[in-house]
Amino acid sequence: MNTKLCIKCKEIKTLDQFYKLSENSAKKQCQKDGHDYYCRYCRTGSSLKSHRGGNKKPCSVSLCENSHYAKGMCRNHYTRMHLNGTLEYQMKYRSDDIREAYLRKRYLVTLKEFNEMAINGCQICGDKPKGRPLHIDHDHKCCPVNSMTCGKCVRGVVCTRCNQTIGKYEAGLIRADNPLIDKIKEYLHV
Repeated sequence: MNTKLCIKCKEIKTLDQFYKLSENSAKKQCQKDGHDYYCRYCRTGSSLKSHRGGNKKPCSVSLCENSHYAKGMCRNHYTRMHLNGTLEYQMKYRSDDIREAYLRKRYLVTLKEFNEMAINGCQICGDKPKGRPLHIDHDHKCCPVNSMTCGKCVRGVVCTRCNQTIGKYEAGLIRADNPLIDKIKEYLHV
């Protein structure tokens, strides 16, 4: 039987203990016998280590246990540095900027104006939902549903439930015994 030296563990083993390389492999052109230069045991161990990030340097940021991604940092810290110019987590500020741009583009309302309208919660039921934003309600007869509004048709700020109920009321699909129907009529000045 033919034998071969594993360059990782430095042991001489038979060829059946090495993976056979495929016909199109670039390594096969370098390996005259057509077998891998690591034995099966070493190849499996080195693959597991590389997939788990074990052969990578740790992140250079203190108290971070993630492995190195680029420029001495893990993927999280590298992305923060690239986007924000700092290692601090600043998604809160970015989300406010995104919300401000959305409100201004879609409804011609600034974030300050929206917050003033939303100070007392939903203008129909008075609910102040936690973790979910309130919605700007506008007259869909004035401006189409999925386009920018003129700004004059903005009626107020409502919660998700009331926003959906207004849509059903305007489409004529609301039941007569709905508990919000009187408040919606008052809100819409009907």
